Amino acid sequence: MESLRGSLAIDPGFACAHNALGVALLRLNRSQEARAAFEDAARLTPEWSLPFFQIAQQLLTAGNLAGAVPYLEKAVQYSPRSIQSRWNLLRAYRLAGRAADLEAQAKEMIALDANYAPTYFELATHYEAQRDFARAAQAFDTYLLLAPNYADSAEVRTRAARNRGLATQKAPTLLRKEETKK
Repeated sequence: MESLRGSLAIDPGFACAHNALGVALLRLNRSQEARAAFEDAARLTPEWSLPFFQIAQQLLTAGNLAGAVPYLEKAVQYSPRSIQSRWNLLRAYRLAGRAADLEAQAKEMIALDANYAPTYFELATHYEAQRDFARAAQAFDTYLLLAPNYADSAEVRTRAARNRGLATQKAPTLLRKEETKK
């Protein structure tokens, strides 16, 4: 950390050193100072995605989903090919219940990298919550096709099968059996 501070003494406008200092401070559990360092890096290089991503990660860790989303959106805007930033934004949209944004982001991610399995898990989880069981099963199946040996594969297989079963069930009715035959 001393070498980073020394670097900043020589060139206070060196955004990379501010960002690296933020990472070092985070590892020392000095989150407020880390946040200030990330903000300095973002101010010095406003189109560099990494400081925005770092701030978003801090906010997510603190449980501030709503605060993290704008930073994730900036990180994606400034580094649109970053799967890590996009996946975090996708997940944040799902957790925030922003269905239209989630589906748009998933579409962009699939166009960028159709083989990134976690995209399909987020989609499946979203569809499952929406009670769109057929699409949930399909997304879970795609996840399993791409990641058959991930640690959660057994659980995902169970969820896929449950969603397939729910997709084929008829919707319950309040009508008597004889009324439904008409």
